Order: sequence, then structure tokens, then C-alpha cells
Amino acid sequence: MAKPLVQTAGRSREVADVKVVALYEPDTGNVVHMHTVVAFKGGRILSEKEAIEEAYKQAGRLSQDLSTLKTKVSSNYAHALRPHRIDPKSGDFISLALHKIGEPRQTR
Repeated sequence: MAKPLVQTAGRSREVADVKVVALYEPDTGNVVHMHTVVAFKGGRILSEKEAIEEAYKQAGRLSQDLSTLKTKVSSNYAHALRPHRIDPKSGDFISLALHKIGEPRQTR
């Protein structure tokens, strides 16, 4: 019998805290950079300020000017799993529809 290609490494660790930091353009709500911090039970939980600082640090390695961006922090891990934008009026995460590879994206 063949072994499965994917194997677990033992018991899953319990997640104690999640912070999803979105850096976005305030006029459009387009997310420019997304940073996720996961703390497991027994580990150190970063403050919201530390998570934001780390997001800007990581984004700064990839981009030139971050001074005009705003931040939105969430504890909902689902915000890190799918593409989102931020509603400029409400500041809420808005899930974006996924498209199939090769199909054109729909624009509004």
C-alpha cells in the first residue's frame, strides 16, 4: 500500500491568537499588503502595535512609499485566507470573488 503524499507532523497546536493586518489605499480600499501573525498556546502574543509595525517592516521590503496607506487589523483568520479589500466608508473587510485561471476578472 502506497503512503500518502501528505502526512501530518503529529498533533496540531492550539491557536491562542490571530492578527491579520491589511495595509490599504484609503481612497480605493485596495489592499497593498497583508500580514498575518499567529500565536500558538504557550507562545508570546504580539500586541496590535507590534503586528502593525511588523506588517510595515515586511511591506517596506517590497514597496517604495507606504506613508499614504492606512491599516485595518482583524482577528478573523478567514480574512487572511481569501483576497479582500477594505470598504473606505465603513472600514470593513470585503471578500473579493475568486476567478478561474485564464478567465478575465470582472471589474466594477
